[in-house]
Parts: sequence; structure tokens; C-alpha cells
Amino acid sequence: MPRSTGRHYPTEVSEETNILAKSTKTSRRNSSRPELKDPGFGTRVAERGLCRLLNRDGSFNVRKTGLGFWESLHPYNTLLTMPWWRFYLVVLGSLMLVNMLFGLVYLSFGPRAISGMSMHGFWPRFWDAFFFSVQTFTSVGYGHLAPQGFGPNMIATFNAFVGLMAFALSTGLLFARFARPTAKIVFSDVAIVAPYRETSGLEFRCANARRTQLVDIEVRLLFTEVRGTGASRKRVFAELALERNKVNLLALQWIVVHPIDESSPLWQKSSTDLKESDAEVMVMLTAFDEIFAQTVHARTSYKANEIRWGARFTDILGHSEGRMTIDLSGIDEFEKVELV
Repeated sequence: MPRSTGRHYPTEVSEETNILAKSTKTSRRNSSRPELKDPGFGTRVAERGLCRLLNRDGSFNVRKTGLGFWESLHPYNTLLTMPWWRFYLVVLGSLMLVNMLFGLVYLSFGPRAISGMSMHGFWPRFWDAFFFSVQTFTSVGYGHLAPQGFGPNMIATFNAFVGLMAFALSTGLLFARFARPTAKIVFSDVAIVAPYRETSGLEFRCANARRTQLVDIEVRLLFTEVRGTGASRKRVFAELALERNKVNLLALQWIVVHPIDESSPLWQKSSTDLKESDAEVMVMLTAFDEIFAQTVHARTSYKANEIRWGARFTDILGHSEGRMTIDLSGIDEFEKVELV
């Protein structure tokens, strides 16, 4: 009788082997699920009410209280980060206020403290003193007005000193605002859930709105939602795995994709589920700016009501006169499609 080669097995053994293989595969998928962790907000924030954690402009949705006025005052940081129009208004307003105060000090020495000053009423004399302070402050000095006596000359000396210091500070702040490396990354107003390979994927689109060259761009997605009820209610965090979390260049656009598979926290969830759990997807992007030779950062987030299900971003790329083009005005545009 010929000896068995061992190539054939009973049917029961094959089925057990298949079940074991499937179990091992599922176990590996579950083990690849991102570990829940707290990025810095704290897991108890859900107990204080449901709110956005990260604003669309990248700022933290946090209001700090409990500090005194002087403890919470940070003029340098405020002057660097405020909008340009507000910065100019602050500088101009400070110039006007300081010179008005010096004008009142000059007036306290009497009508003869400044030669050439008007003698007809308070306001004409005040404005002459104010403009004399401006001329001293800026070291212009037209020659029509001049201090008379020891007291007014001492005030003019101090006025000139304050002017020199103010110009030095203003110049430093102006240079710091121009030299501060910042990124202007345009993110799509909405994220979408689109067909992706054999399943679906959470996607959003971003692009560099400046002519600067960004290299080594890396992005991280953090997903947060509230789980449990009553005393067990808490907010949990998980990092979303990406199709690609880093690109070498951001010359045109980048559609960031999180595949929604069995290992994803979004697996088998709907838009209603995300809204009920107060879900939020936080985006953190870093890149190296060749102009400033420094790393720049950009952030945004998407709440459940800012995620469109069954959609696909429209094409905004093209060619013109031998160049690639991108229409950033259409970065938010998408079209409806059927999900798998």
C-alpha cells in the first residue's frame, strides 16, 4: 500500500485552520487600533460640558480666568499676534495719547512756556503744545515753537528721550512681526467621507496659500469623542492612521486620507453617531519653510456637522501656458457620490 505523502488533510482540519487564520487576522487588526490617549486637554473635559476643543483658525477654544490683570498682561505677545490693522491703531493711539499728556504738562508751565504759542484760549494753546510735543517726540523741530525756561526745557528733554525709546520699540516690534515665521495653510471648510479603495475614507484638503516653498510636510489627526453615560461619561482620544502622513513637497494640494477600516474609531459609525458623541477631528500640520529656514505650524479641526458623508472633492488642478495651476477658490467644492 503506498505511503501517504501528507498533502491531503481531513475537511474538519481545513475548516479549523481557516477559522484560526481568520481569528489571527482579526486579532492583528484589533491590535493595530490606535491607543487611546490624552493629547493635553484632559479626559475629564466632557464633565464640564460639550464644546469645541480646537477652533477652525487653529487657536485653542479655552478662556483662562483666575489671574490678576498684571499677571495676565502680555503686551509683547499681544502686539506680535494681533492683526496688522489693530497693531497700527495701537501704535497711532499710543502716539496721540503720549503727546497729549506732554502737551498738558507744557501747558501747566503757563502761556509763555513755549515761544510762538497761541494766546487765544485753552484749546488753541493745547494744540500748539500738542504739536510741539509731536515735533520733539519725532525729532522733527520746525523752529516755529521752542521751549522757554528751565522747566519746559527739562520736559522737552524727557519728551525726546521717550520718543527715542518709543521709536526703538516700534521698530523692533515691526521687524519681529515681519520676521516671525508663520504658515498660511488653507484647509477645506469641510471634511468628507468618500469612497476609498474597497471601503471609505475620511478626507480633507489643504494647500499652501503663499509663494513660499514648504518641504517635509507632516500631518497628524486626533479623533476625540465622548463615551459612556452618567458617572462613566468621559472624553477619549485616538490618533487616526493615515494613508500617508508625510509628503516631501506642498506645491499644489494635499488630500489627507484616513482609511475607515476595522481598526478605525470611525468604523461602522454614521453622521448621527458622531454628532451624539460630540466627535471632533483635530488636524495638526508641521512643515519646514525654506524662506525662514524654520519649522512652521498650522492647525484646524472638524466637528461632526462639518463632515459631509458620501462626497468627493472636485478637481481644482489644471495646466496653463506650460505650467501647472491650482484654483484655491474651489478648495471647498465637492460633489455627491455613493458610498460603498
